[in-house]
Amino acid sequence: MEKLEHKHITRYIESFIQDNEMFIAVEWAEKGDLKEYIKRVRHRNEFIPELRVWQYVMQVASAL
Repeated sequence: MEKLEHKHITRYIESFIQDNEMFIAVEWAEKGDLKEYIKRVRHRNEFIPELRVWQYVMQVASAL
């Protein structure tokens, strides 16, 4: 993960194990993450506009 560098991937900072659990620290996503965005949209009983879905698909594909 340390070598990944792409504008659509949050940057890895460090990882550590504490109390038998692994923690991975990544850069702060100022606008939140996709999971939280989906939760907000669902909470409002709305749908994600198709154009935005395609934008996200392109971002994920370019990062891969």
